Amino acid sequence: MKKQNLMIVFLATMVALVSVLGTTASAETTTLPKVVVFDTAKFFKEYKLFKDLMTALQTDVQTQEQKMNQEKEALDARTAKLPQLKANPQCTPAAYKQEEENIMKAKADLVARVSIQKREFMEREAAIYNQVFDALQAEVLQYANARQVDLVLRVDTTPSNPEDPQSIIRRVNNPVVWYRPNSYVDITPLLLSEMNRRYNPVGATQGSGVAERPGVAIPPR
Repeated sequence: MKKQNLMIVFLATMVALVSVLGTTASAETTTLPKVVVFDTAKFFKEYKLFKDLMTALQTDVQTQEQKMNQEKEALDARTAKLPQLKANPQCTPAAYKQEEENIMKAKADLVARVSIQKREFMEREAAIYNQVFDALQAEVLQYANARQVDLVLRVDTTPSNPEDPQSIIRRVNNPVVWYRPNSYVDITPLLLSEMNRRYNPVGATQGSGVAERPGVAIPPR
């Protein structure tokens, strides 16, 4: 009888212990932070608004480069004619000196304008990145609030090339060591698809190219 009572007490204790451990494990699981990843490099490569803004910028850069090169070629041609001008008996020393000074001033002015234009293009490029990243952050925030996400990590999903040192360095420096593929952990395809769907290229101008945000499609749990 004593043995039977001891066995009952032992079994009851084990049941209680398993119940406590199960409850603790469940509590720990529910308190773990919810984490997702996002590939910003892929986003900037495939987001239509960003690509259109950068294409427009590149077109303006090429146009200005062509214009500046034409001015430089014209000044080089004037410089090449200076010896002929000096040898011309009808050209006075004062006229030669004036032409030489004009060319020097024009070259200095061209160098200054090239420097200013380069700075303006760099500022415009930075503004484009800032505009698009602000739109991305707003999209991520909406998704995180809707799904109670606690942390969004930057990830690089580009396959590494063992023969490329830079590729290996990117892989080593990737903030995410591993995540389960083909899962909702990677929210890049979802947000990228939604933002591209809403993008209206007709009204895409810097500062106003982000379409209205009716909401992010939320995948099922």
